[in-house]
Amino acid sequence: MIVEHYDKEVPRDSVPVDAQSYASAILNILADFTDDKEKQTETQRAILNILDDSTEERENLALTQRAILNILDDFEIEKKKVEQVDVAFRKEVGERERAEKALRHANAQAEAATREIEASKLNEKMKDEFISTVSHELRTPLTSIAGSLGLLAAGAAGALPDSAKGLLKIAHGNCERLVRLINDILNLQHMKERTMDAHSEPVEVGSLVEEAIEANHGFIEEFGVAVRLEKAGEQGIVRADPDQLIQVVTNLLSNAVKFSPRGDEVIVAAEADETEVRISVRDHGPGIPESARGRIFERFFQVDASDSRQKGGTGLGLAIVKQIVDRLGGRVDFESAPGGGTIFKVTLPQAAQSCPAQAVADAADPFTDIAEPTRVARS
Repeated sequence: MIVEHYDKEVPRDSVPVDAQSYASAILNILADFTDDKEKQTETQRAILNILDDSTEERENLALTQRAILNILDDFEIEKKKVEQVDVAFRKEVGERERAEKALRHANAQAEAATREIEASKLNEKMKDEFISTVSHELRTPLTSIAGSLGLLAAGAAGALPDSAKGLLKIAHGNCERLVRLINDILNLQHMKERTMDAHSEPVEVGSLVEEAIEANHGFIEEFGVAVRLEKAGEQGIVRADPDQLIQVVTNLLSNAVKFSPRGDEVIVAAEADETEVRISVRDHGPGIPESARGRIFERFFQVDASDSRQKGGTGLGLAIVKQIVDRLGGRVDFESAPGGGTIFKVTLPQAAQSCPAQAVADAADPFTDIAEPTRVARS
């Protein structure tokens, strides 16, 4: 080869930087070996072709390198996206695990609450059964004792010293209070066990209220209080157990009479519209503080226990009222009366309007003549 015979040293700083310069340098070297112009031109073209191919390859390599860098950039972007998805997935898994943990905790609490409720129901049932049994066992002997004490106080066994009369009066009063308490407890228990629908019938409210007032006439006179009944137009008809509805009116009337000053007046009102029947009982007593509103219908709750004991209260009357009214689909509430005292209001749904007043009497006594005045029969 020509290069093997060429030992001329070329300085490094004279090395050309482009293909044409390379070709010129090589031709200068070849000129030292041959004067054949044709040979020189042919060699130059061959060298230029080689150098052109090399340049093109470098450009292709650069393009390839840029393409690879772009791919790497895209890969980096995709990698970041995958990392973001992975972070989101881990976050979602963490949230799901926390949610599952919270759900297991809530289920455990619900199961514990269910067990507590079941235990509470069982305890309530056992307590009710115990109270009912004890009350039944106590009512008969207490009634007998109260009757005997009443006879002794009235002088049935002969004259007694004044000191003995006072003691008998106290014993008789306490015994009667216990009898009333036991009767109220048994009434509450009886209402829990009794099916309301089986004893319901159309009841004319005005007549029932009037009957309740008449039934408590002796009690009203004992406290020296007058009772006035106000009727406004149609009194309305409700579907209810007559005995239990009379119990509602009796309990409200009893409270109003007991806490009204002697010589004062209790006002009982009954009215109705197309959908509801309302019964209200107003007294002129000391009133009920607003702080007692949330507990006034609880069993055994008394605003003033000492005063209630003096009046003979058991703390169950209003609880019985609320239980009966709730079972009838109504509501009971109270408000302070203008000028002092309290107004208790009972609101009940009006029975079907297709039930005329005569149907009320017929429901009580199917053999009643149509021409006779309507009145609800009572047991």
